[in-house]
Amino acid sequence: MATEHRTIPILIVFLMLALMIPATVMAQQGGDCRYGYIDVQRAIDSSRSGSQAIEKVKQEFEQKRKVIEERKAELARVKERLDSNLGTMSESERKRSVDMYNVDLLNLRNFVEDANRQLEAQERTLTSRIVSEISALVHQYGQENNYCYIFELKTSGILYANEAQDITSIIVRLYDQQQNGRNSRR
Repeated sequence: MATEHRTIPILIVFLMLALMIPATVMAQQGGDCRYGYIDVQRAIDSSRSGSQAIEKVKQEFEQKRKVIEERKAELARVKERLDSNLGTMSESERKRSVDMYNVDLLNLRNFVEDANRQLEAQERTLTSRIVSEISALVHQYGQENNYCYIFELKTSGILYANEAQDITSIIVRLYDQQQNGRNSRR
């Protein structure tokens, strides 16, 4: 799955997040506040929920890949038989056989495109929930720990960031704890 598909929703969420942590916090708290950043993709990839979501998509991908490979192999066998028998077929048989092969080929292409769309939609659905939950957690963490701004590293345009300002590991730890609490209450 291409990371470009994940970048747009992440950018939107974290731009909204940056707007939700207002500069008035600095004024309310005497002007002494902190700045930090989070690598959302790393947070998704390293959190338990994110790892599970990624694994689920990978399993679905592998199942679809197997079906596609089987259908491609069958189509290759049909083409081979068709090519070897073209000289012995009547014009109408040849046309019918070629038409059937082309329909099967088109069906396979459509199946591949549908499978890709389904996997991308599934990935977006799973990761958007996680991004939303992480966003809320970052907001809460920022308020509780006197942050003026918390940026998303990859989409914010930051060219350099001191690693001491990276709160990704903290957020992942808090997120996993939050998810464990939710799972234990179920």
